[in-house]
Amino acid sequence: LWPYIRAIWKRVQVVDTRWSFLPTSGKPQTIKWANRWLALRYLLNVVRVTRGVVDFDVIDRAWRMTFPQAQLVGDKLPEYASQLHKYMSQDALSTIYIYRDCRDVTSSFLVKTRTDWRGQAWTEKWQTAGAVAQRWVQRIEVMEKWSQQMLVVRYEDLVQTPEHVLPKLGAWLNVDPEGFDKGRLRPTSVGNYKKTLTDQDVAEIMAVAGPTMARLDYE
Repeated sequence: LWPYIRAIWKRVQVVDTRWSFLPTSGKPQTIKWANRWLALRYLLNVVRVTRGVVDFDVIDRAWRMTFPQAQLVGDKLPEYASQLHKYMSQDALSTIYIYRDCRDVTSSFLVKTRTDWRGQAWTEKWQTAGAVAQRWVQRIEVMEKWSQQMLVVRYEDLVQTPEHVLPKLGAWLNVDPEGFDKGRLRPTSVGNYKKTLTDQDVAEIMAVAGPTMARLDYE
């Protein structure tokens, strides 16, 4: 229980004043305290329903208590990407895995480690393009292992041709796809690595992730 609570609260501190748990609105301090209030409500519900172990059932019940009017509840902690084996046996769980070009993932991650996440101890081993790319490869391999038991979505398809992807998401979740907010999709985010990565960074990424990227049709 307590390791889970510490992990969630650490994630809240990483997010700080930036959007993650709630839509962006108001001043940074408003977002910060809204995030913390939401996380606190959720964690209190976890404590209420658990008997010492935080499993899928506890997470599901705690989120439903946090959002009692919601038809569906979801959780998208990045750590789940490496722990899919724990959740694939859950019949009530509709897992969606969104993967993205390793170069853009690496670019985004490195920008964060050098700005918003700067100085945080956990980022020390993710300071190079090669290290981040290796992490991406490992998670893609896990994704491929369980791909038949979840909906796998290519990020670039989602943001560039949502009219093709959102109906699949709706069918998978058994909801009306017209309810998805297309305005939150940013097609301009595709290829952002060209603005931030050096030629050496890209070379490191391709040396580590090139074969995996080719398998996923990234050129």
